[in-house]
Parts: sequence; C-alpha cells; structure tokens
Amino acid sequence: MNRPSVIALGFFDGVHRGHQAIVKKAVTLAREKGMQAAVVTFENHPRAYVRGRAPDMISTFQRRYALLQEHGAQLVVALPFDRNMAETSPEEFARMLKERYRAAVVVCGTNYRFGRNAAGTPSHLEQFGLETHVVPPVIFSGRVVSSTFIRESVRDGRVGRARQLLGRPFFLEGPIVGGFQVGRTLGYPTINIRVENGILMPHRGV
Repeated sequence: MNRPSVIALGFFDGVHRGHQAIVKKAVTLAREKGMQAAVVTFENHPRAYVRGRAPDMISTFQRRYALLQEHGAQLVVALPFDRNMAETSPEEFARMLKERYRAAVVVCGTNYRFGRNAAGTPSHLEQFGLETHVVPPVIFSGRVVSSTFIRESVRDGRVGRARQLLGRPFFLEGPIVGGFQVGRTLGYPTINIRVENGILMPHRGV
C-alpha cells in the first residue's frame, strides 16, 4: 500500500446502519485528506476462536465484503483470527495498522476492542499514534442498532424491523435445491435454498 489510509475497524457482520456510519465517516475523512478509504476486519468471528462458537452470521463473508465496498471502502482487508492474532498485543496491532496498512487515521465504534484479551480501546489507538475518530452508536426505538438486535429481530420473525436496522432487506442466498413440492400442491410454489452453516435463519414460516 503506497497511499496513507483512513481505516474503519470492526467485524461489520451485516454491515448494518451503525456499521455504515463508521464506514461513511472513514470515506469522508479519506476524501478530505486525500487518503485511501480502507476497512480492516476479520475473516472469522473472534468468538469462534476464543469461545469455540460464533454467533450466527447475518451475512456471508462474501456478502459482507461486497457490502463494505458498496459503501465506499476502496480496500477491504480480512485478517484470520487465529492464535497469532489472539496473542497480538494492542500495541502490536496498532503498529501493524501503521506499518503494513499505512494507517494514519482510524475510525471505530464506541465498543471497539482489539488486541490480546480485547484489552485495547479506542483511546489506546490515539495513544499509539493514530488519529482516532469514534462514531457514536445509531439508535432505533431507544436501542442501539447492533448485530445482536438484528439477530433477535430475525429469529422473532420481525424481518420488517430487521430491514430498518440493516438499512436494506434481510435476505438469504445460496444454491436452489429440490424440495418436497408441498407448496405447489397448496397453490404457493416455493424455492428451497441451501444456506451455509452458521448463517442466521428467520422464524419458521413460508
């Protein structure tokens, strides 16, 4: 990377309205400063390594990557969260951002944590020599827009609310597979989709 970067930091599952605010801030700052707008995220959810199980993902990795680009990221870096990453100190992580990805400015949410034992906070990023911008959470109906809130909404069958939190419809994607053709006999033909393991599924229904 030759150009200095403004880097948005986070996992960005679903790239919901709160995530979009972070990426938008990074894109705006990059434009103002003549820098590259980038995102540094992880391929796999940190909880998958730390706890052995990740929450169900709102979107596939490929969709998350594409959505980040759609919202203005010129570069998306997806790091594996493995033993090496889990043991990286907050200072080492900040140094990596500066040396490997030419970070001059970083943007994150108020609850962003990084480094070994999630010990790093946004204030540490500033201490490690990075101009840091913390984006406040987006509020909907008195609650912070979050991936957890969206998972609750989808599991409860409240996909309309999920749409408002995401800023776009919630949807599933995958190859079409054959089913039992029960819907056709009822006058409501349906499509059966094979969804990746670990992807969030809605409340049962047609």
